[in-house]
Amino acid sequence: MQVESRSHRYPEPVEAHPLIGAYRLVSRIGLGGAADRLASKLRVYIVGGGMRVSPRGYAAVTLLAPLVTVAVLLPILAPIVGPGRGAVIAVGLGGIVFAGLYSYPAVKYRNRGEVLDIKIINLEMFLLSAILSSPSYHEAILKLYDRRDLIGFDVELEEAAKSITLEGLDAAKALGRSASITPSRSARALFEGLRGLIESGFGIVEYIQWTLSSHYSDVEARYRAALDSLSMMMEIFMALAVLGPVLTIIGVIALYGLGSSLISIKINPKLLIAAVAFIVSPAVALWVLIAIDGIISRLRP
Repeated sequence: MQVESRSHRYPEPVEAHPLIGAYRLVSRIGLGGAADRLASKLRVYIVGGGMRVSPRGYAAVTLLAPLVTVAVLLPILAPIVGPGRGAVIAVGLGGIVFAGLYSYPAVKYRNRGEVLDIKIINLEMFLLSAILSSPSYHEAILKLYDRRDLIGFDVELEEAAKSITLEGLDAAKALGRSASITPSRSARALFEGLRGLIESGFGIVEYIQWTLSSHYSDVEARYRAALDSLSMMMEIFMALAVLGPVLTIIGVIALYGLGSSLISIKINPKLLIAAVAFIVSPAVALWVLIAIDGIISRLRP
């Protein structure tokens, strides 16, 4: 294998992480062990979620941010609400900051997995082309790494390329590394299946063709479900946001037409109509738009 001919495709062996300074700080104050344990729990979510930060550095920030929050808020709140209540509020807000930082990588990991499940067809098509046009599985993986921006699985392909070029692992173990960090269940099954077939030495092309056909059917079903959801959202929008003010006006007119002898109305009709027209309807419209954007963003290839 001619290393010089492919050196331009190597990932960088060392990356600069600005957050590493935070890890050094927590090590000096005796929290290095806690940061290491937290980093080991969050590493898969940080790497698989596409966060370009050091797991140790992020863990250090997760530990430092609540302490800084308490230290800053306690002197401010103590003169206002008293030392006891100020301490409780400051510690509570610090806990919220910790919970937010702790859960953020998992949220990124899950959201990226949903997006990658849609893009799995791109990976399989490029993978099939790379395997058919390459003399070895190593070359195929490096070709995929070169085209990672078009495929969308940049984190997984970078992990595989690093395993091959920097650690000298074979293609099967490199795909196993990618399977261990990807948030996509479809990609994980694909990498694990390819790993086993590469080790056995047969059936690679047939397996990719089968998974491509299967995932195409899955994506088609996702689009149909999304269209059904969009139709339901439009019905909700029409029923509440558009017809809501009209039905409210008709209802108010009907109630007041009955007269005070049949029903006692204590609500100002102008206030009721204004609330529906200027608060309820815009709120429903905004909710529908956010829901539609969420559906479409998860289907965007």
